[in-house]
Amino acid sequence: MLDHHEDMVVLAFCTHIGCAMTKISRFYGSSSNFFLKLFFDNKDITFVGVHIKDDIKRLEKCFGLQIRNAVDITELAADVLHQPRLRAFGVRKLASKVLLVSFQARSSSMDQDDCTRNRNMQIIEDRIECATIDAYAAYKTGKKLLGV
Repeated sequence: MLDHHEDMVVLAFCTHIGCAMTKISRFYGSSSNFFLKLFFDNKDITFVGVHIKDDIKRLEKCFGLQIRNAVDITELAADVLHQPRLRAFGVRKLASKVLLVSFQARSSSMDQDDCTRNRNMQIIEDRIECATIDAYAAYKTGKKLLGV
């Protein structure tokens, strides 16, 4: 999952071990992204996401990071389940459909980018929770659809 701001992105990752988040800034230069480049280039890791192609393009354009092994789980779900309408789903709605487990819809306030709201610690915590839930939903959905 990618939370995008003009000069920075926050990436949320989930694995069978747990979730993690990292921040990438344009101001740190490309050398600081060395480990992320190695991570994204690992052929043994499949990165999944909802409408992930736009995020991949943004990471490459803004930060020089390339993800070589990425799968858009909306496309995968639509093909595997023979339901083309799944391509339009968001991560939580897709996860609910594929996993047959209810994921609460994302709050509309989480989609807003208001600098004054970000000063409030509760809002920051809510955004972190939202990002990790989305990453977890994508991970579990991808894992099921890929059969791993």
